[in-house]
Amino acid sequence: MRNAAGVGSRQFRWGADLTQVKAGPGGTLRQALGTFDLVLLNIDAIIGLRWLYTAARIGPSSLSLWVLALLTFFVPSALAVLELRSRIPHEGGLYQWITTALGDLHGSLAGWVLWLSNLVFFPSLLLYATGAFFHVGGPSWLRLADSPFYNGVG
Repeated sequence: MRNAAGVGSRQFRWGADLTQVKAGPGGTLRQALGTFDLVLLNIDAIIGLRWLYTAARIGPSSLSLWVLALLTFFVPSALAVLELRSRIPHEGGLYQWITTALGDLHGSLAGWVLWLSNLVFFPSLLLYATGAFFHVGGPSWLRLADSPFYNGVG
């Protein structure tokens, strides 16, 4: 079947009751993270320690840019997620939303792209964390920053 946009293999109507979903073997997943947890995770993933250093170097004038970013990114993103979560209440997040609206091919592609982006994100995050960790020990630890063995293992 095709959806309203004429693509995909599932029939989907906005406003349809999707709460009657059959649970897989073992029942449903328990929601462990609350709204506050997800807000903090998003803020940490986007701001992080890298940008706090830059903001501290610029000074208090950077606060207006942080407020602008909050209003132009976090608020619309939160509203979009709230709308999608209320219309498509399944577990699965981005993959499930795209699969329901556009079909299996687009959902699988979105899932793979999200997974592949983590192949770049997590190693760069770990390298940054090891570089920041050098500053804990002072100048004697900073010499490890040039060590190929430490960077290869870390």
